[in-house]
Parts: sequence; structure tokens; C-alpha cells
Amino acid sequence: MGIMLAINQILLYFAGIMSFNETIFLGLASVIIGIVIIEKGIKNGIVFYISSAMMGAVLMPNKLNALGYIFVLGLYTVVKYYIEKSGEIKKEVITKAVYFFIISLAAAIAGSKFIYASSAIIILPMFVLIMAVYDYSATVILTAYIKNLGGNLKKG
Repeated sequence: MGIMLAINQILLYFAGIMSFNETIFLGLASVIIGIVIIEKGIKNGIVFYISSAMMGAVLMPNKLNALGYIFVLGLYTVVKYYIEKSGEIKKEVITKAVYFFIISLAAAIAGSKFIYASSAIIILPMFVLIMAVYDYSATVILTAYIKNLGGNLKKG
């Protein structure tokens, strides 16, 4: 888990220093939490997330990206585990939609306070779409991981 945390922090650092693709680095960093959950279980995944969030808050040069990682992408990876635990697709989609809306509303309100007042109209639907794309991408990556590499870390 220490090496995974180091890779996670490198990705978070790159998200802070790159002026492009920062969202991709943040997304990849959060997918590592999912890998830890797959390999070591949800309790270790939560500890990993907390460690990653604390280190990211200190080490990331762009603190706005750090907040996005801590409160949106990193946290969602843990929430995703609990949402998908039921196995009922209809229930998962509805729960994710509600979660995306709540997170998006919080981002829109924060954006309207810090960017400009009418930004909520633009941010809300855009953020819901971004979260849906992230969820699909994370699912594809984690499914590919399980099919191709899953369980290999447990043996080592």
C-alpha cells in the first residue's frame, strides 16, 4: 500500500503542476483507491483514502485541485463501493444520480461564490456530466484491472 500511496501522490502532484489534463491525473489518482479496495478491502481503502487526502492537502501545489480530489473524486471512489455493493443496477443508477446532483450542487454553489454569481447555471449540468463520465471510466479501468491483474497483489 505504501507504493500505491507514492504513485497516488505523484499523480496528485502532476495534477497540481500540469496546466492541462489535471482532471485525468486526479481521476487516475482516485482509481488507485479503488485498486486498494479491490486488493485489501474497504477498511484499508478508507484508511488509504484518508492518508492520500491528508498527504495531498499538504503536498499538492494547487490547493483547489486538492479540494476537488479530497471532497469529490477521492471520496466518490469509496462511496462508489457502497453504492455498487447492492448489485441492483436501477438502484445504483438512481443513487449515483442523486449523489452526483448533490456534489454538483455543492460545487455550483462554491463556484458561484468564488467565480461569478451565474456560474451555478453552467457548473451544475457540466459537473453532473463530468461525474457520470468519471464513474463510467473508473468502472472500465477497475473492471479491466480485476480481469487482468486482480488478485496478484494479494499473492505478493
